[in-house]
Amino acid sequence: MLRHIPYLSRIRRPERWFPGTALATIVGAVSVAGIALVADEQPVRVGAYGNIEAHPQINRSALDLFDSEKDAHEYLHRASLSGEPTWGVAWDASDGIQPILQNVAVKKKKTARQWIIDGGFSADEPEGPQALRHFYDPTDGTTPWLTDIVVSTVVRNPEISLLDWVGDKDDPSLAQDYSWPDAKEYFRSALADATPANELYGKAWRGVGETVHAIGDLALPAHVRNDGHAKELGDPDPVEVSTTANMIESQASGEWAPLNYDQDVLKLMHDLAAWTNANFLSKDTVPLSGKPASANGKSAYASPTWAD
Repeated sequence: MLRHIPYLSRIRRPERWFPGTALATIVGAVSVAGIALVADEQPVRVGAYGNIEAHPQINRSALDLFDSEKDAHEYLHRASLSGEPTWGVAWDASDGIQPILQNVAVKKKKTARQWIIDGGFSADEPEGPQALRHFYDPTDGTTPWLTDIVVSTVVRNPEISLLDWVGDKDDPSLAQDYSWPDAKEYFRSALADATPANELYGKAWRGVGETVHAIGDLALPAHVRNDGHAKELGDPDPVEVSTTANMIESQASGEWAPLNYDQDVLKLMHDLAAWTNANFLSKDTVPLSGKPASANGKSAYASPTWAD
């Protein structure tokens, strides 16, 4: 019988944590926690879990797990993400949602923890352009970005996958300022800048939050099976529209997925996408019994099948 789509999949605890700089170590740990809690412009949204409730809660729960595990780590046991607030550039839920190419940049002072939580929201803004950049099909080495779109609603498909976006691939119409490489560079620069009001620490932690958001997207079957879903056009993804912050908080435990977590963040993201793709179905990629096609009329993925 076909397996159902999960709201969350908890991951096996790694044998050892990620080596590297302080930020890399922390984001590695938070990223593992984030996965554990999951997975040119478009004026209608086709994005993942809601960025008002679900994504910030995934980031919040990931931080809670990080706090509960860090004491056992020789480099992290004294770390705190709830210490002195730092300045940065924010786009929070209170600053509003934008469907098109309009940037919101508000200078604010927040703790590292709050910057990471709020990165769960800002990663989806502006919603239309970001929606096209939050898909990655690990089985397609040629066009891993979203191609399942309503052509009449898109000015231009940027042809950027989520892994490219997190890896800092810019686009002429939308700059990527909070990628994983950006976060590491902001952190290095912040350590060298003694100016109290510099915005670098805030930018670094926002980049961490937006990276964890991307990891959450890769735990969503629709986002790794080229299944576009525009709620405003009457084609919502059932997982997205039904997942609330309370559901995520209540489901923040369970079995750990069989992945290798002691590796580069982007490679880890690919492996998570491949695992989600191979084990779970999205609404429009259910294979038709006895046929080589899915419900959307496209070729069916290799798995899951009706025999699973």
